[in-house]
Amino acid sequence: MKNKFHFFSVVCAALVINASAGDTTTTPKENVFPAKPLGITLSIKMVGPYMEPADLQIICLFKHKQSGDTYQGAAKETDEKLGGILSSLRNRGEFAGETGETFLLTTPKGSIPARQFMVIGLGEEKDLSLDTLRIVGR
Repeated sequence: MKNKFHFFSVVCAALVINASAGDTTTTPKENVFPAKPLGITLSIKMVGPYMEPADLQIICLFKHKQSGDTYQGAAKETDEKLGGILSSLRNRGEFAGETGETFLLTTPKGSIPARQFMVIGLGEEKDLSLDTLRIVGR
């Protein structure tokens, strides 16, 4: 369980940190790291969350701002691919982004390859901490 939490925390942190990367290429970037002493090769691909087929796609978002949310990078591209569903949910007050809040939806045909999409709230951006990631990871 501890390893799953650690992995989830790293993934969420990577989404938050890389949200402003803005890479819209369709070919994934790949880095290969051979670990010669162990005989293992680790391959890491950096892709937008909307590009990969999956049963469930998860994205973490900070608390909604009444003045309007600014999506960048992967979050912006995902919202666009979903036809503005994220923006609409937030603007209508159906997903505020409170810490640990979740919203699950079935993706519209032709939007993203994932069958279902879950949004998890991170709370206020200024309050992001390891404790927040622990709550979100449960």
